[in-house]
Amino acid sequence: MLLLQLSSAQGPAECELAVTKALRLLYREAEAQGVRTSLVEQVPGQTRDTHKSVLISLDGEQAARLAERWTGTLLWTCKSPCRPGHKRKNWYFAGQLFKAPQDSMDGEIRFEAMRASGPGGQHVNTTDSAVRATHLATGISVKVQSERSQHDNKRVARLLILQRLADRQQQSEEALRLQRRDAHHRVERGNPVRSFNGNAFIAQDCPPGHGSRPSRRLPAPEVGELRLRKQGTARKKSSTRSPTGPPPTTRTVDGNDQDN
Repeated sequence: MLLLQLSSAQGPAECELAVTKALRLLYREAEAQGVRTSLVEQVPGQTRDTHKSVLISLDGEQAARLAERWTGTLLWTCKSPCRPGHKRKNWYFAGQLFKAPQDSMDGEIRFEAMRASGPGGQHVNTTDSAVRATHLATGISVKVQSERSQHDNKRVARLLILQRLADRQQQSEEALRLQRRDAHHRVERGNPVRSFNGNAFIAQDCPPGHGSRPSRRLPAPEVGELRLRKQGTARKKSSTRSPTGPPPTTRTVDGNDQDN
């Protein structure tokens, strides 16, 4: 026995309608191939007689082959019957298959037999064929009464718990992914716990002898000290500079050049 889930995910009403149409086609294909089907769960859609998701049990020699054709991304191409004039024509939904684990889960599940209840009239089995199954490790509990026999309801319950565990694991992974994505937007621009300088990426908080060279900060010189340094540098340059022009001329004064 297998469990097949058809889901519109977060799609609009057209995707929910696609799930409903797919369910009807699945029933016809299963009947043609001799596969027994049973609707285990259903989540109603936004509009009447549509489904956000459905969970179907498949049993028979061709069950695995039929389920594989419905597993993965599914596409319905059609003009929107819900919104006339809408440009979009491609509506995606998905099928997911749940198989029984290789190892028996009976030691991890507690079964309780009970009488079937709810709507259905004469189709509801009045014997204690319904089953409540509880996963001991997580406390996940399901009630199954879709099958005629208690044995078949136990088989469905095992698969249903497996599906619940897979959903819980997926939710945990999704929550972790959202936390990681949120961390990218929470970098504080200030108050660093560690600082690094230069292309050498030198840590400023690491003491000597621990693999990183500490930075050395020199006190800033005073203004007067800078001025004296500049003047000293200028004098050294002028004393070492060689003359480039003609030698200076000297003027002699004799008696004729004196004023009378």
